[in-house]
Amino acid sequence: MRAIELIQRISERKIEHHKLRHPAVVVVEFGGGNCNKSGSTSCKDFCAVPEGKFYNPTLDPTPDMLVDQFRQIAVLKPAVVSIVPNGEAVITYQKSNTSWSEILDQQKKGNLSKEQLSSLLNFYSKKYHLDSVNSSQAMTPAEKMALTIALGKNIGLNLSLTTNGSFLTKDLLGLYREAGLEYINLSYHPNQPFDSQRHDLGLEHLMKKANEAIEVGLVPTITHVLTRQNADTFVDLADYVTEHDILFAVGIANTRGGGFSTSNSGIEPTEAQVKLVFRRLLARKLFADRHIRTTIPYLLMAPYLQHWVCDQSTDFFHLSIEKNGTGLQSRLNVCSEVRPESFTKLEDFVTADQFDNAAYLRWRSKAINDPKRGCGTCTHQCFFESATRHTLNIGKKIEALDGWDIYGKMLRQRHFFRHPIRPVVSKREDFQKPYLWESLLQGEARIVAELKDDNYWQETFKRSGVDYNILLAGLIKDATDPEVVRELVQTENSFVIKSSLNWHDSESFQSRFFRSIYLPFQRSGHEANIALPPKFKDILRHETPDDFREAIEKIIREKRLDRIKSYNGILQFIYKVWDSLSFLANLMLFRFAV
Repeated sequence: MRAIELIQRISERKIEHHKLRHPAVVVVEFGGGNCNKSGSTSCKDFCAVPEGKFYNPTLDPTPDMLVDQFRQIAVLKPAVVSIVPNGEAVITYQKSNTSWSEILDQQKKGNLSKEQLSSLLNFYSKKYHLDSVNSSQAMTPAEKMALTIALGKNIGLNLSLTTNGSFLTKDLLGLYREAGLEYINLSYHPNQPFDSQRHDLGLEHLMKKANEAIEVGLVPTITHVLTRQNADTFVDLADYVTEHDILFAVGIANTRGGGFSTSNSGIEPTEAQVKLVFRRLLARKLFADRHIRTTIPYLLMAPYLQHWVCDQSTDFFHLSIEKNGTGLQSRLNVCSEVRPESFTKLEDFVTADQFDNAAYLRWRSKAINDPKRGCGTCTHQCFFESATRHTLNIGKKIEALDGWDIYGKMLRQRHFFRHPIRPVVSKREDFQKPYLWESLLQGEARIVAELKDDNYWQETFKRSGVDYNILLAGLIKDATDPEVVRELVQTENSFVIKSSLNWHDSESFQSRFFRSIYLPFQRSGHEANIALPPKFKDILRHETPDDFREAIEKIIREKRLDRIKSYNGILQFIYKVWDSLSFLANLMLFRFAV
């Protein structure tokens, strides 16, 4: 059975065929899970930080160890390598276990380029007012992070840094960019839910760091975790961040109680909260072109996959560097929560610069199904990581449009200009119109109906304990239920009254110009005076309840016919093979008889 399951998992339709990007995301975690916010309300509810808030040099890998690890990771040809140091803290006020002379040693070994060495030396000279490096002077952990980034980049990795941003400076951000950093995720950890009427020093600090990151050529994203306690103002926060032309991403609180989560189930948002928040974020991304980094498939599907179980694709690797006896050893985990009891290393699956995919999948399957340390149902984080590295394929070219939209914003910020010229087509008041929400809910149902005979998604639903027929029926009901639409309208209406925020670009010349073009020629313009971005017209098509139900039935019928055609095609192929074999058998018998 295990061999059959392995074949099924490998043969499932995935997005790894995408020719523009390599498939894997690799997360490298080190420093013992230290965090300067340890024990505070902002961290203790959903993060486990066992080592306290101080940097521990005995848990920090040496540059040579990092080089060895990065070389093994390079064999995977990952799309992104996400570095998570010291529980997200990039610390500037302590000494690391590495001296500044190490940059000269690494350059001699060929692990740093001349340009990277020059950037590090210039930073040192400017900060410490010395023309040459003091070989005994220790780097701060933040300075060592620049060396870490340079080592990974020189091996050819595409690097992202995750940090809570407490100690970042513009000089450090500039140094990280010159060392080879591409992306930075700034984690927002407030002590209380966001309030647009209250000045939040922590958020303003992150906004400042995000803007400084853009100025030096980095692509920043502010990320926040949705909990039961912050659900009421979560969309308000997203609007505030995206209004300042900064990308925003959402994760869902994990209460599994593993290495990076609490076992306090009281902080996990309810299904109703996730639905409401994610639908409102999805509407902003589709109708108003807000800078939501989280992908369309994740925003659409996550509320219904709250017990996600990962498939067996090699799209996500989690590596930690931990104490093993008196020294450090790299450790391969399934994810940040599922960590097998025995130390398994990535190098166990790497031979002659080749990755043994089959052996890894067998190990991963065993680890996932371990009764003590495995995951009967996985956490939201795994879905988040796999979904946001690229989009999950849900048809209608949505994943391609979504990808171009996200990366287009990144490219514009980095290479062209700070603020967008592409307008916000829909206005803030449009979100108080039932027509908009009816269109969105109908679009959700149509997309899920298209997954009727999709092998990958049907296997996903099955593993995650989701009854597809019940899910589709629920989406159809929501799309035709005035109460569901009324709740969304009332929430937006209350949101506008309470919030002091406004969308500055909705009344810009570009926005008014595009609305003047769209409105006369769009059905939505005639029926509701709403101008819709044409790129997502398949999602946003509005129909009467009767027409909508008929459209869903048509989709199901077409999927059934496609399945029958496919089945008949397979039968015809089998018949042809059988005829050929029969002919050959008869020919052999004839020759034998002769």
